[in-house]
Amino acid sequence: MDIWDLSNPGQHASTIGVKTLKKLFAMMALAALSATISPLAAQIPAPLFDYQFQGTFNDSNGAGPALAVVNSQPADAFVAGGYLFGQGSGLRLDAPLTAGTFNSGNYSIAIRFSFDITTGYRRIMEFKNLGADTGQYVLNDQLNFFNVTNGGSFPPVTTADVVFTRDGATGNYSAYLNGSAISVLGFNDSSGLAIANAVAGLSVFHFFRDDLVAGGEESGGVVRAIRIFDHALTGAEVGNAFVAAVPEPATVGAGVLCLLFVGNSFRRRRAARVH
Repeated sequence: MDIWDLSNPGQHASTIGVKTLKKLFAMMALAALSATISPLAAQIPAPLFDYQFQGTFNDSNGAGPALAVVNSQPADAFVAGGYLFGQGSGLRLDAPLTAGTFNSGNYSIAIRFSFDITTGYRRIMEFKNLGADTGQYVLNDQLNFFNVTNGGSFPPVTTADVVFTRDGATGNYSAYLNGSAISVLGFNDSSGLAIANAVAGLSVFHFFRDDLVAGGEESGGVVRAIRIFDHALTGAEVGNAFVAAVPEPATVGAGVLCLLFVGNSFRRRRAARVH
């Protein structure tokens, strides 16, 4: 018999056809894989560039440009799990002008970092090759995009996960804190304040280094990760912006191994009865 007759409760499982069992186990394995991987993978974005500061300024993906130190200070040094930058020091990213990404202001930048000082203006990102006072700051323990809007809580000497997104199609700019899918700061950037200037065919972003117009609005701190994405992340993706873009194999592996174990056990019992 190839189909289990549910009307006969005394029927033993060994009467199920082997081929049917194999198909059943295969379908169950595929279902387990799909249920475990698909929702997770759909919400974990893959970064275009990924800087982890493990003793190097290189992109851990291996394809992007290395970050460059600007206005180096004596305190600058790699530390456990990150890079310590002194007040006045900063990092520069020269990103290729990828069509539909940086040149159209379509990106997300996730930064895990802390500032020593959060009173007054303290520069996080500068977009105009140090030539404009506008841009992303911390102002008195809040995120601030000068001179547009502010929001969220950013205390000193506390590591925070901050994600900045800009949608190239709508011009909407948003900031998110610590994995929340709800933005703490946002505005329509119709004038392109958050589009990086192009210099010699590259989009130039400065981190932590203030412009040369007003200047001096900086803080020392520690940066632990900078990840660059080629689109404006969704709320679900923001929560996973610092998660590796590969699902954990443990759950999938356990489910498949369990199915294989049950299948092999049944085959051994059936073989023993036959012989």
